[in-house]
Amino acid sequence: YGIPYIPASAIKGITNHYLQDLINALEEGEEKEKLQKERQVIFGETENKGKVIFFDAFPTNNPTVITDVMTPHY
Repeated sequence: YGIPYIPASAIKGITNHYLQDLINALEEGEEKEKLQKERQVIFGETENKGKVIFFDAFPTNNPTVITDVMTPHY
């Protein structure tokens, strides 16, 4: 439809990166281990898939579509 959107893979990637940065910022301990296990549940591992499904993000209000003139040059 030509509507701009954010792919689910990008949303999953940025969420994973944010969570990994959060884990790396914590010192070793119970909270860090708990967060690592939660990350494994959300995103999965080699042996099992994650429990969270990410979807594409579309605009919440109707986008306005305008005519665009394109002149091809060969």
